[in-house]
Amino acid sequence: SHGSRVHKRRLALSRCDTILGMSGIKVSIHHNKDKHELDFESPDLTIGELREAIERQLSVAQDVQQLICAGRKWVGVAFGNDVKVLDAAGPRGTKDVMGVKVVTLMLMAPAGVDGSEDVNKCEGQVNEASQRLSAIAADAQPDDARKELRVISDLLCRASEGLDCAKLVGAQKDRRRALLKRIEEVDQEVENTKKRFVIA
Repeated sequence: SHGSRVHKRRLALSRCDTILGMSGIKVSIHHNKDKHELDFESPDLTIGELREAIERQLSVAQDVQQLICAGRKWVGVAFGNDVKVLDAAGPRGTKDVMGVKVVTLMLMAPAGVDGSEDVNKCEGQVNEASQRLSAIAADAQPDDARKELRVISDLLCRASEGLDCAKLVGAQKDRRRALLKRIEEVDQEVENTKKRFVIA
């Protein structure tokens, strides 16, 4: 009937309004003097989902994350992984900025826990190896080339070992994967250079 059609249309509109009115949530995280802003589509974001995002994007493993919001540590049953972030933060830890809920947190974790310093060191060794390889002149003496290639191989070996030993998660794990690929490529160039100078 006409009446039920109007009612259905109203229901559809009200459902539409609810979807449009549901804005996401922004979590502002202060960690090691840095500020990171993570955006989430659903306001029903849980603490567990937030911890996963922190591990993925900030490379801090979930088991060492200590979250503090409005002076309260998020530990224990009251702050389990299935608790919604907005409920945990409460009015004191949440601000409304242009229709978006913003939760500000402090992330405490042991120094160097993200492994970025280890990865940076290994990246420096790979960069140095690559630069040294490029600098070997085409008319270099075989003995000089042999010595330099030994240094380059040693740099690559140390970088590879350093990356293997580093405990990494998230973005730093992706960096390690890319660096190991680079090490393989530079190592292949070393082999090609050896052939050019007829070095066994």
